[in-house]
Amino acid sequence: MHYTIELWTPKQAWLDLSTEEREAYVGSIGPTMQAHAEMGITMRAMATNDADTDNRAPYTYFSIVEAPDEAAARTFEADVRAAGWYEYFDQVNVRGVARSVEEVIGEHIGM
Repeated sequence: MHYTIELWTPKQAWLDLSTEEREAYVGSIGPTMQAHAEMGITMRAMATNDADTDNRAPYTYFSIVEAPDEAAARTFEADVRAAGWYEYFDQVNVRGVARSVEEVIGEHIGM
């Protein structure tokens, strides 16, 4: 499985939209989200970044997205960009293949 973790904060462009404009935008991405589900892309979690998180990243929200393979993960990323999301949100992403704790820690030790 491939995972993408998105971290984002609304930009002023989003805050300047009316509630109706925000609802229309969110509604416009619904069909793409349905297509993602059909590809096996799953939004595992979406949350607000707790204000008291130790060593907190400077973003308000985050999500964890699971994709069955790299092609699907890249499609998800491309669709987010194509939807104009980055016009409204300051966002960074991380993506990778799920691995065991032993593999990743072993990589750290072997550096």
